[in-house]
Amino acid sequence: MIFAIGLLRRRDLLTTEQPFVSIVVAARDEQAFITACVESLIDQTYPRNQYEVLVVDDDSSDDTRAILESYADEVCVLSPLPEFAGYAAKKRPMASGLARARGEIILTTDADCTVPPTWVKTMVEHFTPETSVVAGYSRIAPVSSGIVHRFQTFDFHALLSAAAGAIGVGRSWAATGQNFAFRRSIFDLVGGYESIANRPSGDDVLLLQRFRKARATTAFCSNPAGHVTTWRSESLSGLVNQRRRWASNAIVQIGLNPAFFAYVSGVLSANLVPLFAADTRFGGAAISLWMAKLLLDFVVLWLSRRRLGTSPSLWFYPVWQILQIPYTLLVGVAGTFLGFTWKGRRHTRVSPPSSRYSPKDEPEASHVTM
Repeated sequence: MIFAIGLLRRRDLLTTEQPFVSIVVAARDEQAFITACVESLIDQTYPRNQYEVLVVDDDSSDDTRAILESYADEVCVLSPLPEFAGYAAKKRPMASGLARARGEIILTTDADCTVPPTWVKTMVEHFTPETSVVAGYSRIAPVSSGIVHRFQTFDFHALLSAAAGAIGVGRSWAATGQNFAFRRSIFDLVGGYESIANRPSGDDVLLLQRFRKARATTAFCSNPAGHVTTWRSESLSGLVNQRRRWASNAIVQIGLNPAFFAYVSGVLSANLVPLFAADTRFGGAAISLWMAKLLLDFVVLWLSRRRLGTSPSLWFYPVWQILQIPYTLLVGVAGTFLGFTWKGRRHTRVSPPSSRYSPKDEPEASHVTM
């Protein structure tokens, strides 16, 4: 219900200012996608002298580096810096790229993504003087017609619909690094990735929580001119591993955002409800609760279809709901307790980061007040 209200309340406030922008991308073994990604980043309607593209090669073992160097005149190709050697997974190359970035506004996407020519312009338009963070929509390209692809496409859309709805009521809960932007000043204010450097996942959602704790105002870009497309279609095992990586951050939210943790726990619990349908004592209540969930979920997805101007076909909705039951339980438990593999590197569960600020992290700048 909160997400539905947020989608109804959303109003995009825009600016015409064109500050200098840094686009930061981390790439590891992305030779299949990196050319299309770079081509889309350098083909923007935003003034070319007002943005830079920095791509950090994260020790690729394929031809990613060679491809990037062929664009050396238009792209700054970097390697991870030694001072960030202790940073886990993607945070290491991202921190390295941000250390070299000159932009007042930072935009991030993934190396397996492409962006429309209007992407930079549209995302920057959302940075009114009061706004410090902009989350954007990302879709999975229709590269397959199989059920696994349809499920991940629908599920990803549902996740971002919920994120847009939460932001619509002033709750910065989730974002995707495929389409994420923030002011350099708020990144420096929270100490960058330092407090979450030990987490192998969460360069987007955990960073967003740090911004939230600094009282940053967040907007969501619903305009299709700012939507990003990812071309990587996961296999079943790849999808489960990816979602385990995302789910590994759930336990951390206890300290960073208790309300978000309560929501994630609620999702897990809601998918347990149908298991009680056969019990004569709780069957009626279980079926009623689950039907209410089905109805409200559908309302949110229908509203997001209108507000975001895009959506996978809603005919898949019943299939998605049924598959959600075993899928959510599997990735939730496995991601929290068993770890995952990312880019050929194995990551096990680590202790949550501290949710406390050092004195330098206390919010001071007026543009990050809520």
